Amino acid sequence: METNTNIKTVHLQNGETYAYRESGSSNSTTLLLLHGAFASSAPFQLYFPQLSNSFHIFALDFRGHGHSSYNQALSSHDDFVNDLKQFTEALNLDKFYLLGWSMGGNIAMKFAAQYPEKVQGLLLVSSAGPKGFGTYKTDTGERARTREEVYSQAGARFVNEVVVNKDREGMKGALENYYFNGKNKPRLEVIEILIEAWLSCRCADVLPHNSNAYNITDENNGVNDGTNEMSKIKCRMLVVHGGKDVGVPVKEVEYIKEKLADLVEFKVFEDAGHFVLEDYFDETLELIQKFCLDKKLNEY
Repeated sequence: METNTNIKTVHLQNGETYAYRESGSSNSTTLLLLHGAFASSAPFQLYFPQLSNSFHIFALDFRGHGHSSYNQALSSHDDFVNDLKQFTEALNLDKFYLLGWSMGGNIAMKFAAQYPEKVQGLLLVSSAGPKGFGTYKTDTGERARTREEVYSQAGARFVNEVVVNKDREGMKGALENYYFNGKNKPRLEVIEILIEAWLSCRCADVLPHNSNAYNITDENNGVNDGTNEMSKIKCRMLVVHGGKDVGVPVKEVEYIKEKLADLVEFKVFEDAGHFVLEDYFDETLELIQKFCLDKKLNEY
């Protein structure tokens, strides 16, 4: 089930074909929407009617997700960043805001660090933290270090199995437990759209390891030393998170505020889960619009 089948495609120089959805006026502020792991651009369409009143929206499917190609295996999140760079060049997108949800936040931060001249501002909504989306050993609580250790843990193994085996009931249970544990019971429409997105994912076997290895800080995250790319982010940032997010505890994004305090506007909805856009869409939309469109703020 998808809310709209009007999907466009663009061919990248690296041989991949990226699918995307576009909405809003070309005269409006440009906003790119980056989805989370296993998902696609489809869930974002639920919010197009409100967002497209203020923005020219591009919601893309990452490589191996949704309707995009998967010609080359993913070695790290840098592949997504390189794809995004080629995507923006192919569509002649010069200056824009980046909104990343979950894993999309990791890609947004890394892109902003590598291409600061393109990004007017970062919006991290229920984003994974700058030390990645960690997989931890259930027996010691330490972070898994190798690919084998990651996939030996129940959580990563379960998600990989339900996606590979196209287990709809397993997906529904995972989504309800880890995404929608906030104040609102998830709409059936949202669950179905996310399940369809998960069913189309072809890179579930690499995402948990790549997310676990991601680290743009100047510290070791238990897997490797960081790249310190975080220090290269120069644009303003809006961080919106759920206090009941079990996938990404608040402390993991509070680290952003600690390190980049002068750049960061920070908002926590205490009774929201991993899908703040569903628990507090109106309030989050207001924050997004003010952050991107307030002229006084953008004089920074």
